[in-house]
Amino acid sequence: MANFNATTAIYDVKKIRDQITELQDEKQWLETANPNKEDLISRFNAKVDSYADDAGLVRRLFADVDIFTTGLRGLGDGIQGVNLSEMLCSLFGEEIKKNVAQRISALDYEAGPPNAERKSLIAKINAELDKLETNEERLIHQAESIGMNIPRRENVRPEIFLEFAAN
Repeated sequence: MANFNATTAIYDVKKIRDQITELQDEKQWLETANPNKEDLISRFNAKVDSYADDAGLVRRLFADVDIFTTGLRGLGDGIQGVNLSEMLCSLFGEEIKKNVAQRISALDYEAGPPNAERKSLIAKINAELDKLETNEERLIHQAESIGMNIPRRENVRPEIFLEFAAN
C-alpha cells in the first residue's frame, strides 16, 4: 500500500474523477465536433472532381446522337443518363470549388481539429483515461482494504474494476 494516504484518499479520488470527467468531455467533443473547414473544402473539391469526368459526360451526352446527321437539334428532350451535377461540375468545376471554398471559409462556427489528427488525439485521451481510471480504482481498493468506503462512479469501466477485484 505504498503511496496510500487515508487522510487524503477521498480528495485524491475526487481530483482524479474531475480529470476523468474533463477528458471524457474532451473525447466526446472530438468525436462529435464539426468538421474542420479545410476538411470540408477538400471533401467537397474531391466530390466536384469526381463529378467532373469530362470524357464520361461527353460520351453519355452524345451516346444516342449522331451530330453529323441530326445536328445539335437532336439533343432536345432526348438527353438520357446525364446528371445535372456532373454537367455543372464538368463545365464550371473550378468556379464552383472556389465559390464554395469562400463560403465555407466565411462560416462562423467552432470546428474540430482536422480529421487526420482526431484519431491520434482520441487515442491519447483513451491512454490517459486508462491511467486515471486505474489509479482511481487502486485508491478505492486500498481504501476498502482498511475499511474505508469510497463509492464508485456509475460509469466505472468493468475491465478496470475486475482487474482489482480479482486480486
